[in-house]
Amino acid sequence: MADILVTGANGFIGSHLVKSLKENVLKCDIGNEKNIISPKESLRQIYKSKVSKVYHLGAISATTETNIELISNTNISFSSALLEACLLKDIPFVYASSASVYGIGESGFSEQVMGNPMNYYAISKMSFDMLAMQKIVDNPDSKIIGLRYFNVYGSNEDH
Repeated sequence: MADILVTGANGFIGSHLVKSLKENVLKCDIGNEKNIISPKESLRQIYKSKVSKVYHLGAISATTETNIELISNTNISFSSALLEACLLKDIPFVYASSASVYGIGESGFSEQVMGNPMNYYAISKMSFDMLAMQKIVDNPDSKIIGLRYFNVYGSNEDH
């Protein structure tokens, strides 16, 4: 059986997903959560057809980050490369977006609404959401799911 790729598996949300997958999904090989692979290796695994599903939770999530190149490379460029690979190989792609795309929420909170992003992190998440939405329009049979998390916290949260 092909692997499930979880980017950000050592992060807060990713670590809980990995734990849940290991406990609840039969015959599922998600590898050793201590085995961190590079973004390049993630893509290589997809192109080698060793991946059946991708949960893309890895990102620069600090709302105070101001290194635009770092945020763009991680949250937009790498995410786009993963999505393109999944589309090419017909692999389901679930990714973490953020409620930060709504700004302060003056326009509400719905799939079609994006407000005024208040920092570079929010801009990067909004940019990738827009790209993913266009890919869905261009590929109506694609399996793309974006999850817009609000404030997430609990056990294993270090912040």
